[in-house]
Amino acid sequence: MGGWEDNKLVMAMVGVQLCYAGATLFTKAAILQGLSPRVLVVYRQALATLAVAPIAYISRDNQSEYILCYVGLDLATSSVASATPNLVPAITFLLASIFVGIIVGLYIVLWGKAEDLQVIRNETDGITK
Repeated sequence: MGGWEDNKLVMAMVGVQLCYAGATLFTKAAILQGLSPRVLVVYRQALATLAVAPIAYISRDNQSEYILCYVGLDLATSSVASATPNLVPAITFLLASIFVGIIVGLYIVLWGKAEDLQVIRNETDGITK
């Protein structure tokens, strides 16, 4: 059986989910006791700012890439600036498709596995028919 080292990622995921569940329960309890949802949002944002600000201050050693991002936003139109984040999933998919094609091609060329690729094609052809 695995020890602590083998299960660190799973335990971290469970911990994050427990934090989300706790935050949701505390939020529901606060709203049921009469706290306005608008005030709750302000408190939550203020607490998040106080929690993240020290981390942002400590890890601010490489600011040049952010400056370039803001200069790019300044030089572009607002339409481009608002449309660009929506293109990130599509660009990620295209890059992943290209890299998978390159890796499969290298696998075939370097290790001579063309017959394996033919077997995979035959299996997928049977599924799609």
